[in-house]
Amino acid sequence: MNRPLRRTVMLAILIATAVVTPASATLTLDRLPVVRFKVVCVGAPSGAVSWLIDGRVEASSRSFRPERPDVGRALRCRSGGQTSPPRTIAAQPTVGGIPLVGRVVVCNPGTSMPRSALPATGGYRWHRGARVVGRAASRRYRLRDLDGGRRITCELTLGAARGVRSERLEIWRPPKIRGGAPGRVARCTPTWPKSAYVSVRWSVRNPDMSWSSLPEIYGREYPVSPAEPGGALRCSMDAELFDGRHVRTRSASIELRVGWRPPTIEGAWSARVFASEIVTRVRPSRTARKAGVLSGESELLGGTKWVAVTDLRRRGGVIWAKVLLSSRPNGLQGWVSDEFLDFAFNPNRVVVDQSEKILTLYRNGRRRSVMPAGVGKPATPTPNGLFAIESHILTPNEGTYGPMVLVLTGHSPVLYRFDGGDGRLAIHGTNKRSSVGRAESFGCLRLGNRNVLRLAKAIPDGTLMEIHA
Repeated sequence: MNRPLRRTVMLAILIATAVVTPASATLTLDRLPVVRFKVVCVGAPSGAVSWLIDGRVEASSRSFRPERPDVGRALRCRSGGQTSPPRTIAAQPTVGGIPLVGRVVVCNPGTSMPRSALPATGGYRWHRGARVVGRAASRRYRLRDLDGGRRITCELTLGAARGVRSERLEIWRPPKIRGGAPGRVARCTPTWPKSAYVSVRWSVRNPDMSWSSLPEIYGREYPVSPAEPGGALRCSMDAELFDGRHVRTRSASIELRVGWRPPTIEGAWSARVFASEIVTRVRPSRTARKAGVLSGESELLGGTKWVAVTDLRRRGGVIWAKVLLSSRPNGLQGWVSDEFLDFAFNPNRVVVDQSEKILTLYRNGRRRSVMPAGVGKPATPTPNGLFAIESHILTPNEGTYGPMVLVLTGHSPVLYRFDGGDGRLAIHGTNKRSSVGRAESFGCLRLGNRNVLRLAKAIPDGTLMEIHA
């Protein structure tokens, strides 16, 4: 056989061999094998396909779905005497973190997932149910209120290949505290599935910022005590839920500031004074300059004295209260340590409108009574500002001041001596009914005799009162 003919025959044999016997590299897996995701053998001729895990035949089908025990083992497909290159089976991605609204969860790649398959930046998608969450393409995701009560999954896109998702994770909302006003009942309400077994624990914050657990007898309701201003109430819940495979446990807590709150139309704090005489300071410090003297007894009647609290601070484990003083000038306030005070919440507030000449009583922020009131005449005006009820004085009904006098912490701006006193302001009745609703007084507020008795019965000492033009 001559040389050209020999070359032609050898070339024909090589071409026939390449067509009849494909290389084993033509068989490949269509994706990275991940637990619970179907893998297809690409390039296999028509017919049965065998799946091998660590060299042992596990199944014979066109596709294969790895299971959890297969993680970390080598997977191959075989067909027609050919075998694909091995690929390590990786675990399904997981979502780590506390599944509560407001917390951050992290998408963790599955075990045995090669680093080359992981996205360097981006490459993550978060799903809320069947929908993709917008603007969430990083590994970390802060759970939103919309996620509460829903199931979320994270997905790794794995470059150009099809992505893999984690198992669905149910998101729970933190419990809610309803109510909680001092002297009322706070209710801790879970927002979790009704099938969950829920246990509740209550705790209160101490002055040293530590927490003390309360007896378990309270259950989901706790009567709030106003004895510790500046404290807080914490409701902690533990829940167990059986999802058909295992028991899942969730814990969450929520805090409610139930002690101190600044004076509002809904009420304010007042305090009973235990010392005979207290030096108040201009700042919440024992070394601060003197602001005034607070007497522990009512200046007119003696006995227990209540003062209005306008602010509260904690300095070095000591609670300092800013109280209204009954000294000149009007509105004088000073800081005093809580060791001399016993606090209580007062839901009442009195507001006087001088232009309309009416007095309004509010309780828990709601208007309860509106009464016509007489105010000071131009020569002896009623001052504007923030005052407090200092004491109640019962008087003869036929007197000039009617059956009741409510002494205030304020003073007349022009009268320094009046009727044997130092020009102290007051709310009182009158034997001159025509002066109610007019500007005819010496600076005090005049009410009808029935109204002043109603008001005296409704508000205790220490109630804040605001007077404005």
